[in-house]
Amino acid sequence: MEEHLTVCGLPAREEPVINQNIDTGIFILLRRKCKAWVMLSPNHPKSKVYYKSYAERRKEMTRHMVKYNNFIIHPFSLFMMYWEYFISILEIVSMFIFCVSNAYSWAVMTDNGSFLLRRYVDVFTTIDVILRLFFVGYYDSVMNKSVLRRWAIIKHYSFTLFIPDMLSSVNSHFYALYELDDNETNGTILRWSRLLVLTRRDYLSMVHGNRLHYKRPFSGNLDASDLPLPRHNQKQRKTAERIPSVSDPPSNTQQYQTQILRLFPLQVPKSLL
Repeated sequence: MEEHLTVCGLPAREEPVINQNIDTGIFILLRRKCKAWVMLSPNHPKSKVYYKSYAERRKEMTRHMVKYNNFIIHPFSLFMMYWEYFISILEIVSMFIFCVSNAYSWAVMTDNGSFLLRRYVDVFTTIDVILRLFFVGYYDSVMNKSVLRRWAIIKHYSFTLFIPDMLSSVNSHFYALYELDDNETNGTILRWSRLLVLTRRDYLSMVHGNRLHYKRPFSGNLDASDLPLPRHNQKQRKTAERIPSVSDPPSNTQQYQTQILRLFPLQVPKSLL
């Protein structure tokens, strides 16, 4: 740092937060890479929307490392970005298989290939539910910050999307636990419960995350009076509104004298008024 200041006179770029916290022990490079995957990343589509500056992102990463370094995954991390891409593809494939299988048969068949594929999809979606319930934080738009406290994560997810996510993920597991061939009504209900996967709208919003926050340009005509004034012009206008003008003196002589004294308390003696 001292050599850099001597050569160019400018401070060097700050060292990454991960390097400052993980600098001892074994497998330092591997631990840094693994930790970087679960922390806030500027490559996430939503990270630059909620954390626009470099200072805000660095502050959030420091808060994550210092206070919540207990297997908590940041919602705007690289791991969550690729994981949500993967889950989105699985859900699309699952819904396609659901529509095709219901178009040809209403019976529950647990020995065909489509059922086995849905079973594997449900295994991954169940893992996703467990991750979101215990390990993945969420962004609170009211407090404008990412919540990384574990009990707050459990409480938030339990009262929002836990039940529909769980019902849409474990329906094929019931086929292996119960014999549904004799009672097709229960099997049909379980199969149609897969439609609850539509409540997982955050996956599709993640795929098009940049488009959700895109603002269309204003196409109408804008009057010059509607444009915001610069900060120094706003200050001048407020000062002009606060100080009365002496170009049009009021009819009341005493009020006029008071205005003159406010404007020039030392320059104008009272004897001249």
